[in-house]
Amino acid sequence: HEWARTDPAPARRERSTRRAVDLLLGPLVAFELGRIYDASEVRLEIQPQLIANPWPGGRLRASWIVPVSNDFRPTTLNPDIGRPRPGPVTVEHYAWWRGVGLASGTAGLLGDNRWGFSIGLARPLRQGLVLLDAQVDRTGFFAWEDGGVTYSTPSLWTGFAGLTVRPPQLDVALRARAARYLYGDDGVEFELRRGMGDVDLAFFTSWSEDVRVSGVRLTLPVPPLTRPTGSAVRVLPVPRFAMEYRDEATPFGVGLVETASREDLLEDLA
Repeated sequence: HEWARTDPAPARRERSTRRAVDLLLGPLVAFELGRIYDASEVRLEIQPQLIANPWPGGRLRASWIVPVSNDFRPTTLNPDIGRPRPGPVTVEHYAWWRGVGLASGTAGLLGDNRWGFSIGLARPLRQGLVLLDAQVDRTGFFAWEDGGVTYSTPSLWTGFAGLTVRPPQLDVALRARAARYLYGDDGVEFELRRGMGDVDLAFFTSWSEDVRVSGVRLTLPVPPLTRPTGSAVRVLPVPRFAMEYRDEATPFGVGLVETASREDLLEDLA
């Protein structure tokens, strides 16, 4: 047999995303198990969000959280649990820094009752088999309570520096990170992730303040896998549903969420 190596044909662009606005609908589910007085607590919310790409590399996002059912009580960290409230409202931008890597920036209302900004830089090496990634954030507190908006000035620094390796012989990604977490603790995290088509399964463990937290992360695709391109406003479910289970409910090893992820963008482009 004679084999010929050919480069894949370039994908044909159907339509520019700058001419469309996405209205995405997705559930937010939180649960805790093994409590003393309640065997479990569950919270279910719906988050509609508008997403637009007004310029190359840019993304605007606005969302609102609608409670459906809630067993959780408000806490000092999350005083607006169970109330209709803003979700992430952010401006993101990605840009290739020639000779350095992929840079990103995020500003606005973020997850876990935080607001502020985040910047990051990723450097792929050896055709993506190795990825260096770092991020720094400065945030303050934000809550939508009965008496009005409660917020603080952005004074908390968080971030991480990490290394991801994809061994050629193994169909997995090994990631190690050193981080300053959201609630003042410092630590390290290790993750083993396997991609199976559009499904991602990861096992992780972290140490911070002498507390070890382990768990599993699962990301599932949501149909339709091929998204329509012909309308100016597209109403769709979220493209992915991500779940995380931790064996400790204590807020150790918790990083800032709803910021631009350079690693996710590079995987989407792969």
